[in-house]
Amino acid sequence: MSDKDGVGVTVISHDSENRTLVDGCEHPGCYSRDIHYTGATFSQLASLTAVSLFCEQFIKYECQGSLFHDGQNQTRNWWVSRDSMDMAYWGGAAPESDKCACGMKGTCAKRGDRCNCDKNDHKWREDSGLLNDKTNLPVKQLRFGDVGVHNGFDEVGYHTLGKFKLVIMGFDQIFALTMVIIKFLLGSTTGDECRIIIFEEPLPNKAINGHVIRSEEVANEGDCRMMCYMEPNCVSVNLRPLHVGKYKCELNNATVDESKLTFLEEMGAYYLAIENPCSSSPCLNNGTCQVGFTSKGFRCVCVHGFVGENCGVLPKSCSHLKKLHREAKSGLYLIDPDSEGELLPYKVMCDMTDKNGVGVTVISHNSENRTLVKGCENAGCYSRNINYTGASLFQLKNLTAVSLHCEQFVKYECYHSRMWRYAWWVSRDSMKMTYWGNATPRGNGLTCTCGVNKTCTKAWYHCNCDANDLQWREDSGFLSDKTDLPVKQLRFGDTGQNNEHGYHTLGKLKSYSLTGDEYGVIVFEEPIPNKAIRDHVVSGEEVPYEGDCRMLCYLEPNCVSINVRPSNEGKYKCELNNATAEENQLIFLQEKDSYYLAIENPCANNPCLNNGICQVGFTTKGYRCVCVPGSAGANCAVLSKSCSDLKRLDPKAISGNFLIDPDGEGGLTPYHVICDMSDKDGVGVTVISHDSENRTLVDGCEHPGCYSRDIHYTGATFSQLASLTTVSLFCEQFIKYECQGSLFHDWQNQTRNWWVSRDSMDMAYWGGAAPDSDKCACGMKGTCAKRGDRCNCDKNDHKWREDSGLLNEKTHLPVKQLRINGVIKFLLGSTTGDECRIIIFEEPLPNKAINGHVIRSEEVANEGDCRMMCYMEPNCVSVNLRPLHGGKYKCELNNATVDESKLTFLEEMGAYYLAIENPCSSSPCLNNGTCQVGFTSKGFRCVCEPGYAGANCNVLSKSCSELKRLDPKAKSGISLIDPDGDGALPPYHVTCDMSDKEGVGVTVISHDSEDRTLVDGCEDPGCYSRDIHYTGATFSQLASLTTVSLICEQFIKYECQDSLFHDGQNQTRNWWVSRDSIDMAYWGGAAPDSDKCACGMKGTCAKRSDRCNCDKNDHKWREDSGLLNEKTHLPVKQLRFGDVGVHNGFDEVGYHTLGKFKCYGLA
Repeated sequence: MSDKDGVGVTVISHDSENRTLVDGCEHPGCYSRDIHYTGATFSQLASLTAVSLFCEQFIKYECQGSLFHDGQNQTRNWWVSRDSMDMAYWGGAAPESDKCACGMKGTCAKRGDRCNCDKNDHKWREDSGLLNDKTNLPVKQLRFGDVGVHNGFDEVGYHTLGKFKLVIMGFDQIFALTMVIIKFLLGSTTGDECRIIIFEEPLPNKAINGHVIRSEEVANEGDCRMMCYMEPNCVSVNLRPLHVGKYKCELNNATVDESKLTFLEEMGAYYLAIENPCSSSPCLNNGTCQVGFTSKGFRCVCVHGFVGENCGVLPKSCSHLKKLHREAKSGLYLIDPDSEGELLPYKVMCDMTDKNGVGVTVISHNSENRTLVKGCENAGCYSRNINYTGASLFQLKNLTAVSLHCEQFVKYECYHSRMWRYAWWVSRDSMKMTYWGNATPRGNGLTCTCGVNKTCTKAWYHCNCDANDLQWREDSGFLSDKTDLPVKQLRFGDTGQNNEHGYHTLGKLKSYSLTGDEYGVIVFEEPIPNKAIRDHVVSGEEVPYEGDCRMLCYLEPNCVSINVRPSNEGKYKCELNNATAEENQLIFLQEKDSYYLAIENPCANNPCLNNGICQVGFTTKGYRCVCVPGSAGANCAVLSKSCSDLKRLDPKAISGNFLIDPDGEGGLTPYHVICDMSDKDGVGVTVISHDSENRTLVDGCEHPGCYSRDIHYTGATFSQLASLTTVSLFCEQFIKYECQGSLFHDWQNQTRNWWVSRDSMDMAYWGGAAPDSDKCACGMKGTCAKRGDRCNCDKNDHKWREDSGLLNEKTHLPVKQLRINGVIKFLLGSTTGDECRIIIFEEPLPNKAINGHVIRSEEVANEGDCRMMCYMEPNCVSVNLRPLHGGKYKCELNNATVDESKLTFLEEMGAYYLAIENPCSSSPCLNNGTCQVGFTSKGFRCVCEPGYAGANCNVLSKSCSELKRLDPKAKSGISLIDPDGDGALPPYHVTCDMSDKEGVGVTVISHDSEDRTLVDGCEDPGCYSRDIHYTGATFSQLASLTTVSLICEQFIKYECQDSLFHDGQNQTRNWWVSRDSIDMAYWGGAAPDSDKCACGMKGTCAKRSDRCNCDKNDHKWREDSGLLNEKTHLPVKQLRFGDVGVHNGFDEVGYHTLGKFKCYGLA
């Protein structure tokens, strides 16, 4: 599976692969060699080529004075096809050309000849290449002549014929072959990941320059074509001859017609292009076009945020993005809710983990922090305008229109401050809203959740805060009427007195449309008045509106119809039904003022098998099937083959009784088993009980094997259990014999005790020993009670002894019959995924151990437990096993092997050393990565140091966001990054915060000026200066970080008392200096070049017309603060302040605070 870049190559050997002498035969074709293929007839091989996309066979003839074509142009050498047709073309040439490869390219030893051997100059020459016309292959016979003696010179040759190789194809490729006539066609398997390319005629003595994406030495043209096929961005190749028949294969990402290139004239080279539908540039928005994929002949690989077949679609929301791109991760994205409308797209944060991963669009704003409300008595006299980040209210209105659900959390904490008639919020359309979180409108004053539910401090209150007492109270909840959201303004009052105040908190706006298989789309039919159905109600609830009942039905997956009945005070009783009248042929109840409402119901035809539950409105089919334990598949038609298979299909499966079907569509019936989903690190263990698990007395029977105990397994035959072992990676059964004066082997070496395999074979080896060893575990280790015995019981000294351990040769299991009791169960391991570990233990070495590499030590009952401990510890590559008291053992897990570490053994009687085959010994993991044996198809995996990623830890992340993308499991901590990659700047250490900003991966840089610092005693503008020194990085290094980051920010704050930003002459007194040493007069929260602070942008400064709060200069402590986020200016290099002397007898003073430098997102 490594040849042809792992596409999966079928290889057929034969009896003529070695280099073979051709001599002593002058006439054309007088030498013949029949080819016999291993294990297959030519008819079988012909059928194999029919279902293969590509076939090839290497052929070579080395010659000295031996021609392919003589002076009369007669062919002297040829090969015979599988259909017994003589073929005069040679490897690397076209069928019916009667040429060799050099003749096709015009590069033969003698220009104009058809083969190198035609020069006939008594030098050793060669003609070779790949045959790849699959209708002729494989080669049936080789025929040569002109190998006698001519003019006193010996004519001689050697032939070599390679193995027959095929790339098997699927139905899609077979269909494609019937639709087009091709010169050369390559494909892999099926689906959009399959690639089908058509090579045009080669152009000799030509090449193109400046578009090479990969270059490699190859043996022949066919290998170069295959390289191009395996590289999705390859659309043409240059092939240049090298030394000794090799070629330089250059893969290009452009063709001459596409790029308006001109050819290089180069003797011996040749250019080969693919038919290129990408030449019309069908991929929009900088998407990459790749030839040969999908039914269109190309596919588009879109840049971050764009989706659609041609990358022409901006998602309308994060839910829309998740639907189009299932693997999309949380982060910043560009969305366009009104698509082709007039409103501009805008950036949002997409949370792909919230709401079960549906794709939640999150909009931040300037008022998310808990904010004090005080000093305002009249109703609504306090107001707070809400400004949303990056989007206008018109843009957000369009977002709510394309979203099924929107929500915004709102909370008011009150102390002696009422909400009723004093507080409200303003909708996006400037409407006064008198309901609070989780409530519905009622009356003229504000209604909170407790007022609707009658759970306020007193039953007649509208809100908890209406108690208006000297206690802290709270009213909070979610606003979810999307026609009103988002909140435009908050209004409060009743906080004028000294003991009256409150705090408001407003959450981010979150929108999501319930798309995808986990969320439903349902269509209600017309309501039927004065009717209802009964006996199918799954839940009932009182609701204020009929529309709420529809939503309840939507949120209950098993609801397919509703009864709506009038209740008290204008409310409704909503009953959710799991059946429709039509589906169940039910008779309606006649009920005045009620009505019945059904969903269009594709579940009516019972599409879910094996007792699966059909739920309407999910997936593109309009329904989904919720399968009972053990079954799976779109219609629950697939039963799991084992508990490990079930765990793979459903990682959330819990321990219990399940139905499995190990042989799938075979003739054996499914059966019930116990699945233990907690044992063996939760891999999914299939457990089969039987009738002989209890400790059982063996007595009164002297002859070998005279006592027998048949084992009957619960609910399964031996044939069914054999099929279970076939689909399982690992099986085990514990067996134990306690003995007093009872032997395993008598003095004539006769076996007295054994067990019988499922195939009725007597097995003389015992638990913990190797098959065919006729030993117990202690006999394998040389640790039996009597040295040299094969089992402990063989000592026969009338003491109680024991032989026990795990049987794990799965082709023998389960045990069918016992002469001895055992407590038995089946254990089956996982077989798939990079988390699965497969290790191979080498032969044990008795009386040896290694020292200094123990990572864990534990007492165990037998060797099998020690092996399993090593399997479960990813860093274990060998074990020391030492005997202890009472037949126990000390199991030491080592993180090194002798060959790897150049260790020497300790000689220790009774101990033994057991190592794993260790591909980590070659140290494949770079940059201090930890190599762990037994994982992935390579036989190992690398656990990288923070900052590094990639299969071999060879990729150093450019930022914490890139690290999070490469390794979604990366944790917060110190990491090494290299923003400029291969540039000249060295890497440096940063703090990665993997929880901030919705877990996108925030790069955090500390500095020496983060503490609140006094500014005093300096009057002139900027006379106070503070240089900022960042931890571990220069400004050049930090500038490169901003280049690869989508967003950078730095918090800045100045607290002032009589210290101005701008004086009476409008002169700037305070500023900060950018990384490029440019003075910056704007402050945190304001726009670049505005020369303002945040309040100046919003018109909310202490003095309305001022540009900063500090400009009021009124002897009070004031503050200007906010985030700087123009990344081309950041980070801050220096802080400059003035106006902190003494003026008119007043001390002018300030404090500055500068936050850490943070960058996140991928530019």
